[in-house]
Amino acid sequence: MVKLFLNPVLIILFSVGLHFNLEAFEMDSVDGGKENLTYAAGDEVLSSEQKVVKKVDSTFTVESSLKPNTTTHITFLTQEQAEDIQYFSGSYKETIVFYEEDHIKIYVGLGASEKVDLEKIRCSVGQAIVKAKQLKKEEISLILPEVYFLENSEVVKAVVEAIGLSTYTFDKYKSHADGAFKNVQKVNLVHDRDHSSDISYAQKIISGTCYARDLVNDMAHIVTPAYLADRAKDLVKGKENCEVVIFDEEAIRENNMGLLQAVGQGSLYPPRLIILKYNGDPNSDDIRAVVGKGITFDSGGLHLKPTGYIEDMRIDMAGAAVTMALFKTVVDLELMVNLVCAVPAACNSIGGAAYFPGDIYQSYSGKTVQILNTDAEGRLILADALAYVCEKYAPKELIDVATLTGAVMVALGTDVAGLFSNDDVLAEDLFEVGEETHERLWRMPIYPQHTQAMMGEFADLNNIARGGAAGSITAAAFLQEFVEETSWAHLDIAGVAYRKTPMTGYVPKNATGFGVRLLLKWLERKSCCSGV
Repeated sequence: MVKLFLNPVLIILFSVGLHFNLEAFEMDSVDGGKENLTYAAGDEVLSSEQKVVKKVDSTFTVESSLKPNTTTHITFLTQEQAEDIQYFSGSYKETIVFYEEDHIKIYVGLGASEKVDLEKIRCSVGQAIVKAKQLKKEEISLILPEVYFLENSEVVKAVVEAIGLSTYTFDKYKSHADGAFKNVQKVNLVHDRDHSSDISYAQKIISGTCYARDLVNDMAHIVTPAYLADRAKDLVKGKENCEVVIFDEEAIRENNMGLLQAVGQGSLYPPRLIILKYNGDPNSDDIRAVVGKGITFDSGGLHLKPTGYIEDMRIDMAGAAVTMALFKTVVDLELMVNLVCAVPAACNSIGGAAYFPGDIYQSYSGKTVQILNTDAEGRLILADALAYVCEKYAPKELIDVATLTGAVMVALGTDVAGLFSNDDVLAEDLFEVGEETHERLWRMPIYPQHTQAMMGEFADLNNIARGGAAGSITAAAFLQEFVEETSWAHLDIAGVAYRKTPMTGYVPKNATGFGVRLLLKWLERKSCCSGV
């Protein structure tokens, strides 16, 4: 077992503008422009047309100014605000382009004013970025939407989030012709207040979400259990209130985590259990915990997945990616919460050492499990991690995040994740923040008969229910057996973690990062309750 304790580095961002690189999210020195702010009635107001810039590199820039300073201007209008625009009604997501002598005007509709919310703003900004990409515009000016009943601060956060999430690309392995259009490179955000703190906050959300997307999109021979462990070490580097504990295959075996060991034993890439700890509220003993499924590739084991299903199975560690990204974002925002993030990581491979259907293994909790299907492996590694976290840290609330079942997609499709819980209050809290962030959840039941369906003949439990009905519910019932009385929720993100359809709004094709913003908002509420 490897244990690291590292020292703090605090990065405080002060500027009206923000530059960030979606692959290297580290702020650098101020470059270009001058800050020239005056103060009036407690508000910081831009009193000059000089733009304020903070720069990482030339890859991507968000800057603020009083008026557009590019040749492409994007304006967002409600139906009421669009009355004077010819050929444009302002309907939600309606987009029209006007070509003028020296610039282009793009109008994007927000719909009826009384129905505008932050999600419609995010989606409309995403629509605008898509249009700018289609027009091959590297620099655009985006006029901040005016919605009188929404807090200006929240509108700015939503707009900047959508800009960053919409311009995300994963092109690590692509070669580009010199001079070819790659992406929107600069967004000039037009507004008349100092929103530097809001922009900085949104940047951290973007950074975390894109961190998760990068991990999921990358290749399985790169993102191995050991690779995730190394990235976890990076997350605590320089943070004195953070700690990482890594269990290698020997420590997993010595700690009797028989299920995690079994799933990972057939691979050349041995399993790991990663525990990240953040002590953001030293005056409280309350701990929240999040456990993320980290199957770095899922072949199905000896129940081998067929063609058409196996090709994308590097994404089966999306729960782990979300969990690590959540930790990163919580630390970056310095939330006043105590957080434990656990990632059981394994590669479910075939081979001479692979675990067999019919085998029985003992879990960390002591309960035995018979393997009826080697492709129901995610619940096995989660079971050992959940039991360990409950015993070691006694969290006040515990959430696991996993691409667990195809059955949840049959029930809820690809826009809503499944929510299962033994605590009505926790379930309602998560549902509410899901509606707020639009990373939406729908609660499913776990009745005694679902638990009974998982009881074994030769072992305490089977890893699937005989007959196969209610697959996502019986999987959740299995997990519930390892949390005892802990307040717990399970999020099945199999339908929402990865999209095969083209980008719509700010949600891209391929990895989505679903769950980072949701769980962050949930923890922010706990932080507020702690006195922040």
